[in-house]
Amino acid sequence: MITLTAWIAASFPGNPLLPSLGASAVLVAALPDSPLARPWAVLGGSLLSLLVSYLLVRLLAGHWLAAPLAVMASLAVMLLFRCLHPPGGAVALLTVLGISHGNFHSLPQLLWAMLPGLLILLIIRQLWRRQPAAPPSPHATQDPLPSQRSSPSAEDWRQTLRRHATIVDASPDQLQQLYRELGQHLLQQRTQALRLADIMSRNLVTLAPSDLAETAWRLLRSHKVKLLPVVQDERLIGVLSMVDILKRIDATHSLERLLQQSVSTFMQTEVRTQPPELAVASIVPLLSDEGMHHLPIVDHSGRLVGMVTQSDLIAALSQLVQTPSSQ
Repeated sequence: MITLTAWIAASFPGNPLLPSLGASAVLVAALPDSPLARPWAVLGGSLLSLLVSYLLVRLLAGHWLAAPLAVMASLAVMLLFRCLHPPGGAVALLTVLGISHGNFHSLPQLLWAMLPGLLILLIIRQLWRRQPAAPPSPHATQDPLPSQRSSPSAEDWRQTLRRHATIVDASPDQLQQLYRELGQHLLQQRTQALRLADIMSRNLVTLAPSDLAETAWRLLRSHKVKLLPVVQDERLIGVLSMVDILKRIDATHSLERLLQQSVSTFMQTEVRTQPPELAVASIVPLLSDEGMHHLPIVDHSGRLVGMVTQSDLIAALSQLVQTPSSQ
C-alpha cells in the first residue's frame, strides 16, 4: 500500500506522502479485525479528522491552540460517529502543521493527498483479508455445529456491541471463538476428575476378522448396537457397522451373498481411538462437532479395553449437571 501511495506521490508533485498513512497501514496489516482498522474507521476517522482540523486551523488563523484543539475535536468526532482510528490524531496534527507552514493551501489539496492512499489501503485490505472457512458439518447441512448452537452467534455479539459505547478490540467472530474456548475450558475444569475409564462400556461384544459377516449382522441386530470392534489377540484392528456391509450391495452382490464373506472384507481399518485416562471433556468435540458416534478405548499397548458412545457421554454430563457439588 505504501509503495503504491509513494509512487502516486512521486508521479504527482502536488500529492505528498502523508506519514499517517503508514500508521494506518500498520494497524490494518497487524489487526485487520480490530474495530480500529475496519473500513469505516479508516476512511471516516481520517476524513473527519482532516475536515475538523481544517476548519479549526482556518478559524484560529495559526494560533498555537489549533494543534491541541484539532486533536481533541478529532477524537470527539470519531467517537461520535463510531469511527475511532488512532492515526486520525496524526491526521489532525498534519493538517494544522501543513497549513501553518504553507505545505497545504486548500481543502481539495489535503483530500487529494489523503484519499488515494486510503482507498488503496482499503482495497488491499479487502483483497488480503479472507474470512476463515467455518468447519464443515459432518452431515453436509447448513446447521451450525452442535457445540455452536447454544452459544451466542457472531450476529449476537455484533448487536450487543452496537448497544454499548465501549470499543472492544476484537471482531464478533473472535469473541464468538473466545466464548466457545472459555466454555470448553470451564467444562474441563468441572470434569477434570472424570475419565473415559469411568464412563466406558467394558463388557464388549467383539468380532474376529475371520468371522462371517452373517455373524456380525446377527450380533449387531441382537445387541441393538450400530458398530462392533474387530479384535485380534485382544488388539483393535478395525470396526464394522451394518452400513459397511449394506453399501457393498449392487447388481451382482446381494445381501445374502455378502453375508457369506468374512468381516475383514468390510471392516474399517482406520479407527480413531483414545486412552482410558483421558478427561471426558476432551471427547465432547469428537462426539458432537465431528459426528463420531462410537469411540474405542485402547490402552498403551493397543489392547481394546472399552467403548464410549454418544449415549455414555450424555449420561455422564447429565449426572454431572445434576450433582449438587458440581454447581
